Amino acid sequence: MREMILIAVAAMGCGGDSESSTQQGDCGLDIAISGGYSWKNADDAKGAQLGCGSTGASGTSIGVEVYGPDEDELHEVRVLFLPALAAGALGDTPATVVIDAATTGIDAEWRSAVDGCNFKITKNQHEDDSFFMNKYVIGGTVECAAELTQSSGTTVGSINVNNFKFQAFDDYSN
Repeated sequence: MREMILIAVAAMGCGGDSESSTQQGDCGLDIAISGGYSWKNADDAKGAQLGCGSTGASGTSIGVEVYGPDEDELHEVRVLFLPALAAGALGDTPATVVIDAATTGIDAEWRSAVDGCNFKITKNQHEDDSFFMNKYVIGGTVECAAELTQSSGTTVGSINVNNFKFQAFDDYSN
């Protein structure tokens, strides 16, 4: 399995007025988590950075990481596809969602059931890039019907996620 390819963009001073704290370059995440652990990335608007990319073989997993605003704060949301998502595919597709949180006092991971979420893909388009040979930006809205159960880390219990906006990219070169 290859490691996540990250493109981090500073929240301030990059991207212009059309960018928000929840959308930076190719990376986008607008999520609220409640239950055993609570977090809303829009609340971390000032000082946070987003990174995103592939977290597995082409078409199988993409993720967004939110760094900050505190130095020791990291959240990651990954969307997993089985079978692999085809380059350019749009519409509803089943997905598994994995959420990691590493903050002061918390280091935990939660997972939906396999294919327990639906990803309504509204964007899956090829973009020219000097580094990624076959880059596709993939985005849309994710809906999970049931809570995500904790799979590892500090015991805090299950979480619920709202219908959330998600965007990352994958390189279909390999």
